[in-house]
Amino acid sequence: MKAGYAGGGFSGSGSTVLNGIGRWDGTSWSALGGGLAANFKVRALAAFDGRIVAGGNFFVIQPGGALIRSVAQWDGEAWSGLGSGVNQEVNALTVFGSRLIVGGTFSTAGGLPVNRIAAWDGTGWAALGSGVEGGLLPAVNSLQVRNGVLI
Repeated sequence: MKAGYAGGGFSGSGSTVLNGIGRWDGTSWSALGGGLAANFKVRALAAFDGRIVAGGNFFVIQPGGALIRSVAQWDGEAWSGLGSGVNQEVNALTVFGSRLIVGGTFSTAGGLPVNRIAAWDGTGWAALGSGVEGGLLPAVNSLQVRNGVLI
């Protein structure tokens, strides 16, 4: 079996502490730093710009006190935020051209009003039109790109 990543609401594998995200090397699980979600969940993973991006219901306090909330990127050495991030949960991630599309229950990304869906280009956030709204619990739970179209 080939290597890969898994995210979820788990704490570890055997004696390895994973905190919601781990890397499988074909034989065993390893941690990505201190993980992300000791008591919460990683709900989406994507490869973007040479990094692993995780979205979900989590927060990480970095050395120095900076807070990463709900969306983070792993560069092989450490976790970092995507700008100032989003203000609520992330449920879905997909790559569309040169941008990462992020969906969830959030209303802002990088301080911009976005209504549950936004695009990250590697340096900043952008709204996708006026976003989505309505329903009992408005959220974007799934994203997919097919034949060059975000569906």
